[in-house]
Amino acid sequence: MPSYVSLFCGCGGIDLGLHLAGYDCLGAYDLDHTAVSTYNHNFGPRRALVADLSGNYLTSSNLRPDIVVAGPPCQGFSTIGPRDPKDVRNQLLLKPVDFAVTAKPKVVLIENVRGALSGPHSQYWRRATSRLRRNGYTTATLEVAALGADLAQIRRRIVLVASRSHFSPPPSATPTTARSLRSVLDIASGVPNHDPRELDPTSRAGRIAAHIGPGQKLSNVRNGSTSIHTWDIPDVFGAVTSAERDFLQELLILRRRNRVRKFGDADPVSYSNLRSCFGSSTSRLLTSLLQKQYVRQMGPIHYDLRATFNGKFRRLHPDRPAHCVLTKFCDPTHFLHPFERRGFTIREAARLQGFPDSFRFLGSPTQQAVQVGNAVPPPVALFLARWIRAELL
Repeated sequence: MPSYVSLFCGCGGIDLGLHLAGYDCLGAYDLDHTAVSTYNHNFGPRRALVADLSGNYLTSSNLRPDIVVAGPPCQGFSTIGPRDPKDVRNQLLLKPVDFAVTAKPKVVLIENVRGALSGPHSQYWRRATSRLRRNGYTTATLEVAALGADLAQIRRRIVLVASRSHFSPPPSATPTTARSLRSVLDIASGVPNHDPRELDPTSRAGRIAAHIGPGQKLSNVRNGSTSIHTWDIPDVFGAVTSAERDFLQELLILRRRNRVRKFGDADPVSYSNLRSCFGSSTSRLLTSLLQKQYVRQMGPIHYDLRATFNGKFRRLHPDRPAHCVLTKFCDPTHFLHPFERRGFTIREAARLQGFPDSFRFLGSPTQQAVQVGNAVPPPVALFLARWIRAELL
């Protein structure tokens, strides 16, 4: 039975895939106490240990696994965050390599987001790859997709595979048909981590949700049928006149059409450009919309929409794959259930990730959501584990 050590194991997404492929875990480690508790609840007592892997925790260990697998933190590389090249978490990508140089496994597998390959952040991926090659490994960077593992989720990640033997990357797993979100939503009562909670219809979030249809989102910076603007929800954001609505719609267009900067996807609009569209009414409309907090002034003569909200309150379409399950996936201000006035439950998110209903998540709802969103989907790990066992061991 091939053996492995799991670094940054989280709740055990990678590990569940390896377990189903017949691998034996020699040790699993993570800094998150609650994630480790979830891991041990599902895999057995003390299978995983709480450990700070930023230091030399495993350097002098006697562990000699066939495989080292790791899912180091991705926050510093993700395009969703600030992408600070100096984020100390970026260095953690190199820790599995440090351990592999000592333990000398046959195979190393490191998973992360695609942002680790671009810009100044790519130095960490290059350094990991280079060091593994200097120590006798053949390496390849693979892109794996959740849809390819027959999951109802649009999720793409990269995997660094290093092997003592030369190899060809596995063929891409391509589904015959893309699974839909609807396929995971039929959940019986009593299933662990499934606690649907309707939004209060009188609350701000509940009133916004009532205006968002399947496949739509709250967004002031995009046009089209999929975007609901704040000025379309007067009971929450305040009423506007038809003239003010036309002004906001034009501002939405001009801020993306008249570009000044080379970064971002929009720029504030000058008073002169607005006046060329609205003439003598411009000053009156601006004054009113500034008071209603739909518009903000930027500098002496430029104006922009006050709130963009792009991507908030997305109500997913039941007949399409879900968006990527991230740590905020169960927050209704980010994603809404396709039929009901609520967010997704932990179990619905876990199903999208490919966890079986028997896998129980511990901790607060927020901690559970973080565990699910940070996990490697077990079916993706199973696909890789079977290929490694067949071709590299």
